[in-house]
Amino acid sequence: MNSFAARDRVCAVKADEAKTAQAESSAAELTKLRNEVVAQARELAIIRWEISSLIRQHPVSARVTQAKYSVLRRFPNCAQKISKVRLAVRDLFAPLRHEPEVGSAATGIPGAGSLGSLPSPVLVVGDDLIVQRTLRAAPRQNVVVLDQGAGFLG
Repeated sequence: MNSFAARDRVCAVKADEAKTAQAESSAAELTKLRNEVVAQARELAIIRWEISSLIRQHPVSARVTQAKYSVLRRFPNCAQKISKVRLAVRDLFAPLRHEPEVGSAATGIPGAGSLGSLPSPVLVVGDDLIVQRTLRAAPRQNVVVLDQGAGFLG
């Protein structure tokens, strides 16, 4: 019977050691997490201090910005509706603000400049709007047209 009692004592000691090790690992994890929270709180305090410093340097624009974001926080639905209206008005008046130049479709592509002066051929893939503009703008000897998926063996 002594062997059974000794075995039970060994198992009890091992269980206590396991609980102690688990408690120590949990305590270490909690300490690590607390240290991370403290570091984040310090960073947040520094950011708040820097924002406060900027507000003191530029009092008028800072007050306007504060008022703007205060209104945005208090009335988010109205702010969202106002931004949608602003975008709609901007889209409505965009063609009036940027009138296309006369003959620009024949001389180049927006953002690419003139295509008539290219020293080498242009490789064009597909048939979308940009490809059509390229075909109209560039001389035929400077354009190589490919269909989408050309060159892939199925």
